[in-house]
Amino acid sequence: MKNLHKNFLRLAFLLAAGTTLSCSHNHAAEEEKHEEHEHEGVIILDPHQAEKIGLQTETVTKRSFSPAIKVGGKILAANGNEKTVAATTSGLVTYSGNLYEGNAVRAGQTLFSISSKGVENGDPIEKARLDLANAESELKRAEELVQKQIISQKEFEQIKLRRDVARENLSGMGKKKNGSGMSVAANQSGFIKQILVRPGDYVTVGQPLAIITQNQKLQIRAEVSERHYAFLNQVRSANFRTEASQQTMCLDSIGGRLLSSGKSMPEGTFYVPVIFECNNVGNILPGSFAEIWLLGNEQREALTVPLTALTEEQGVFFVYVQKDKEHYEKREVKTGGQDGVRVEILKGIQANEKVVTQGAIHVKLASQSGTIPEGHNHNH
Repeated sequence: MKNLHKNFLRLAFLLAAGTTLSCSHNHAAEEEKHEEHEHEGVIILDPHQAEKIGLQTETVTKRSFSPAIKVGGKILAANGNEKTVAATTSGLVTYSGNLYEGNAVRAGQTLFSISSKGVENGDPIEKARLDLANAESELKRAEELVQKQIISQKEFEQIKLRRDVARENLSGMGKKKNGSGMSVAANQSGFIKQILVRPGDYVTVGQPLAIITQNQKLQIRAEVSERHYAFLNQVRSANFRTEASQQTMCLDSIGGRLLSSGKSMPEGTFYVPVIFECNNVGNILPGSFAEIWLLGNEQREALTVPLTALTEEQGVFFVYVQKDKEHYEKREVKTGGQDGVRVEILKGIQANEKVVTQGAIHVKLASQSGTIPEGHNHNH
């Protein structure tokens, strides 16, 4: 009986100890779970690492914002910036050196040579020599006739002028003569936009050989659907981006101005043209296609962030709000209009909050990795 009582006491002690251990374990698990809940949605990024990846932030404030519509368009060389190089004589054309579209050229640089050997009308220099010989012979006879007052002084001066013109013509041709024939030079400095002939082609006097553009001014031609026609009355400027640069340019910052806004659709198209002019800052290629945001006159105060601040997941947009030096919070936002540079935020952030504007993708990757940098674990 005594042994039975001892066994009962021993069993009771073990059960009590097990209950105590179980309670202690559950309490620790609850504390761990509570701590995890406190850190849920918070991304930790060391300030040194943030600097290394070029992370930048911006304090959100209300600013002036213009409504915009996005359309397609094209970059064109401005009128007056292009000149056509034409043939100065008839004959077979050859290139002078390596000539390609896009080449930089200077005024007076030889671009083509035209040979008249073996073609109808012969060598133009030989013809010019013959014209000068005839003009000098005529002038010699005129000198005798004017002395005898057979012709008037006025008639004599006209004959002398023809001789002078023939002499200048031959002199000019002699300067343009090279081993391959008559040289044709660039009539302005710039870039070769288009070459209109191939080596060996027969050309005639005045025929266009090439087009040279200076690219100092550009035109931005936006093609606007008729459903946006009512908006055209308030268009004041534009932002645009080409595939080549992937950088959105603001016309206001590169001397842009509105040239014309179409009042009708050209035949054969369903789009109304809107044309702007701007300075070429060097990285805009004429002929390239562009995305264009037409900006209206109306402006309103709105919370906006750069487009680079947005990340997207399955059609939902997020920004990353900086809480302190090393803590960031992923925040879902509702967006409004955008102008190619900034986007309006209708819901999700408030004024004076700091959002990541450069390097948001790195913060996103940090949040998806689930890793916590050294020194920020939950072992206490």
